[in-house]
Amino acid sequence: MVNLVKQLVGTPYLTRQPIPNVQVSFDQSPDNARSESSLVVNPKNYLNMVGASKRFTDPSKYQFSLVAYASHNGGLNWQETLLVPPGSDFTSDPTVTYDDVGNAYVMGMMWHDSTKNRVFSGLAVYKSTDGGATWSNPNVIYTVHAPDKQTIAGDMTPSSPHHGNLYAAWDSSNGLEFGRSKDHGATWIGLRQAGVDQAIGSQLVTGGVFASISVAASGKVYIFYLVPLQGGSNIDVITSSDGGDTFSAPATVVTGLTVVPDKLPGGQFRLETIPTSCVSGTDVVVAWPDFRNSVSQVFYRRSNNAGATWLGPGDGDLLTASAPTPTGRHDFMPQLAAVGNEIGCCFCEFGPHGGKSLIEVVTVVSTDSGATFDKRLTVTDQPWDPTIDAPIAGGTTRFIGDYFGFAAGPTGFFPFWTDTRTGIQEIFTSRVFLTADPAPFYATWMQILFGVVEDGGGIAIVGGHIVRIPPRGPEIEMLNAIVVAEAAKSIPGAEGKTARKAALRAVVKIATKAATIATKAVR
Repeated sequence: MVNLVKQLVGTPYLTRQPIPNVQVSFDQSPDNARSESSLVVNPKNYLNMVGASKRFTDPSKYQFSLVAYASHNGGLNWQETLLVPPGSDFTSDPTVTYDDVGNAYVMGMMWHDSTKNRVFSGLAVYKSTDGGATWSNPNVIYTVHAPDKQTIAGDMTPSSPHHGNLYAAWDSSNGLEFGRSKDHGATWIGLRQAGVDQAIGSQLVTGGVFASISVAASGKVYIFYLVPLQGGSNIDVITSSDGGDTFSAPATVVTGLTVVPDKLPGGQFRLETIPTSCVSGTDVVVAWPDFRNSVSQVFYRRSNNAGATWLGPGDGDLLTASAPTPTGRHDFMPQLAAVGNEIGCCFCEFGPHGGKSLIEVVTVVSTDSGATFDKRLTVTDQPWDPTIDAPIAGGTTRFIGDYFGFAAGPTGFFPFWTDTRTGIQEIFTSRVFLTADPAPFYATWMQILFGVVEDGGGIAIVGGHIVRIPPRGPEIEMLNAIVVAEAAKSIPGAEGKTARKAALRAVVKIATKAATIATKAVR
């Protein structure tokens, strides 16, 4: 059995191979278009992931709610929860994170529609202590300046001196503002001045927008942001090594980037130039969409010494140089995530497909800590049409969201995107396997294989400990068995045939047992 698991998780066939696209949300009404998703993997249980997205409630008024999603089996199945904002008419711009003990958080901004004039109600945080199965009422943590593009990140590393801290930043009329929690989301504060914690909403910088927060295993916090300028914008960074008490002066990382246009050539959807970042050890990467060559491309800069110095030209290197984008296509909305020394960048790619301009979701990966991104995979198993079920964001501009989710864990990279293949804007996901080291995949594949063999229930390896998984429905067990069977197709020789036969026998066994139980129940 151990050899079979090693074969399943460690052979080259897994490299760059995704699981089939999984539909996360299911709606009957085109009024409930979904976009602007966010996703995070539970650091205490890699089979548990939590996400969130915007869900339109009245596109004619440009109003929406937030929905949280949770998976407890590695992204194969999802449940959703509508996050209701008491006293407010709609919520927007979801962002998600975990803390160090496995609590999940969704942050969103709440608005009240007073005679069609939007009035800011508050910046709210929802908390789940059970992996996204249930959620608290919103904790309204800030009500002063109306925010935009808030982002949240948790210090999930047990060895960090600030483990458990939550950090948030957002745009406002007062500049880039900041808040943090040191008690697992119960209370929120700002910076610390003269030995006193300030109120939430501390001003970090003026003139900065679109913050991206990354937290290193050392506890160091990086906040990157766009600095709009005439004739070429910059990306600056500020850092904190004391848990958010204080931040460094701004340092310019990227100079002279060219922001993308409001709409791409041939496109009708809204576009923004939003930076994204991640940390892998002492390697720090920031990426962004750039229009310098009259086509939207993803550029990046990298530091290999925790941000002390930055490699390459000041305006960045083309991220897809070693994994080229087909001519005539635009890459935009990049998202970064890291696991071990692997750094993934996921983005949307817009271009011609059979006479129409459609979107594919693409992931490129670096296995050398960001030195090169040379592994490229088209994640979507069919392109999607951004004109379908796209709400009007103003004038003739359509809305597909300004960002989407992308997470990483020991079981792979997980894009979490908007897709219109059903005729409605829905959320889809997939898992991309890229590691050459089989060890991180043992937990998932051992659970699947033992679940198949035992026909209900199984084990997972969480934090180095064996955890029993209770019996599940036959549908989930059959799906897991089918996943193993499909994966085994690519294993050469007798090992692959043995794995596939065992998995297919398990499908038959599970189906037969379920049919027997159902037959007895109706007699």
